[in-house]
Parts: sequence; C-alpha cells; structure tokens
Amino acid sequence: MVEIRWTEGIDGFNEVYQVRRKVFIGEQNVPEELKSDENDPIARHITIFDKNKPIAIGRLFEKIICFTQAGYEDLPMCGYACIWDNTN
Repeated sequence: MVEIRWTEGIDGFNEVYQVRRKVFIGEQNVPEELKSDENDPIARHITIFDKNKPIAIGRLFEKIICFTQAGYEDLPMCGYACIWDNTN
C-alpha cells in the first residue's frame, strides 16, 4: 500500500535523507555533503512510502526569492525530487 507523508523542516527527515542517499549518493555518485543544506530546516518535505519503505521524496518551499525577467519575486519552488527504484 502506498502512503504519502508531509513533514515540516527536519521532522521525519531520516526517511527523506535515506532516499536522497540511495539515489543521489549511491546511484549518481554525488558527494554526501551536497545532499543536505541550510534549506532543509525551512522546507516542507513529501515522502512516498511503498509497503512502509520510503521510495520517493520532494522538497518544497512556499516562497523563495528568485530572480525572474520581472526582477526578484517570491515564488513557490520544488527541489531535490527523486524516486528510488528498489525493485532490483
């Protein structure tokens, strides 16, 4: 059964980091220090579970200052989204 769980900041972050670690560090060879940053404590995180195991994550911000053609704006943003293919 698939379950979707929203968390704020670093609450429930172990599951988020577990998926990031498997995908970004394990599969894509990204240095570990790049997979967590100062934005994690202020973000909303979505974790998708399959049979109680975390398989997908995303990080969302309600507003973050971005530079656009119109200048600086507060915009919603998504980052660090990934799905771990644990079928192997």
